[in-house]
Amino acid sequence: MIRKLQILFCTIIFISCGNETNEHIYKTKTVEYASKTGNFIAKFPTEPKYSVLERKIGIDDFEIHVFRSTLGPNKIFSLEYIDYPENMIKSLSDSEIYSQGISNYSNKIADKFNLDFQKTIEQHGLKGEYFVFSLKPSLIEKGIEGHVLGILFRKENRVYTISYMGINDDKTGTFLDSFRLIN
Repeated sequence: MIRKLQILFCTIIFISCGNETNEHIYKTKTVEYASKTGNFIAKFPTEPKYSVLERKIGIDDFEIHVFRSTLGPNKIFSLEYIDYPENMIKSLSDSEIYSQGISNYSNKIADKFNLDFQKTIEQHGLKGEYFVFSLKPSLIEKGIEGHVLGILFRKENRVYTISYMGINDDKTGTFLDSFRLIN
């Protein structure tokens, strides 16, 4: 019996003393979430789930890394990044990348949303493009609420998309404004 208690006690100490963090997403001391592999910090309202989507453009394979946090079905906080193959992105300017990114985003949600607004911004030393999509009038007439707010940033061949889709929430601004790179 004493031997079992010693093993249990040692196991608990071993587990509690571990200092290993998940390299994809982990909680920081400032109650934000960070990613070593994604090289970012952001204040998600709840712990985000991580997934990878495999994509192919022409002969180039790439992955979309997705971090998603929800506050119910009508409040989705999302951060995605893509490491584009250098031959695809090196000749494009930031504004061309942002224009293409917003166009791609628009195509994904075109059945429900229209691009309402976009502007160039600077945040935590990064230049990017802020955008807003509003619901189509036909959906508003049916009593549906919601919008999409987002920001695109480029760092070398990596493009980040930080977005919120849903009804108004006071955590949205904090989430979008908190995104920054780990130096």
